[in-house]
Amino acid sequence: VHEEYIRAGADVVTTNTFATSRHVLAGAGLADETVSIITRAVELAREAVNNVAPDRPIAVAGSMSNSFARIHGTVSPDPRFFPTPAEQVDNYREVAETLATAGVDLIVMEMMWDIDRASRAVAAAVETGLPVWIGTSCSLFADGSVGAWNKRMEEPADRLAPDDLKQEAKSFAPLLEAMMSFEPQVMGVMHSTIETTGPGLKALFERWHGPVMVYPETSSPVRRGVGHAV
Repeated sequence: VHEEYIRAGADVVTTNTFATSRHVLAGAGLADETVSIITRAVELAREAVNNVAPDRPIAVAGSMSNSFARIHGTVSPDPRFFPTPAEQVDNYREVAETLATAGVDLIVMEMMWDIDRASRAVAAAVETGLPVWIGTSCSLFADGSVGAWNKRMEEPADRLAPDDLKQEAKSFAPLLEAMMSFEPQVMGVMHSTIETTGPGLKALFERWHGPVMVYPETSSPVRRGVGHAV
């Protein structure tokens, strides 16, 4: 996949480490392999660059998120592997430090939508001293205003566990302000539906005047009839 993107002209390839925090891998029984899995993911990205375009200045971005292990067949967190705030801090630091040691050029924060968890993850990335790009995710409320990404708005009910906690609707602006406080090199809107991305970008441009990254997508293509777009 990395090689196909490079052939298509990509200048940055992103490691397959979105869901490799220790508490996520624990759900698959792979917690003890966290460092080796992350390290190998970076190696594969580097190998792809060397195989396809060794003379091009292609950057490798280490992906980080604040996702959790899920209950099988759902998008709901599995309470058996739900980390405490302190465990989150330790686990995010492990991911960030491993990415840095393995040799990524920057760290891209993907799908930041919960201020508390996102802040813990971003802080760990910033501590490495590498450039940090922050991608936020948003939802569009009925009145046309933009909110932080809301699972209950974006996911079909049959993908949620019966006891999944209700997610409070929150404004997008406080999330943007919190993420900007970390002084990233790039801010962006990602993992948000096509119809939501435009309003999300407008809210971002009102506050951020640096480089911007963007891609819309949907996690429910059958429901929305829209596929991933870059």
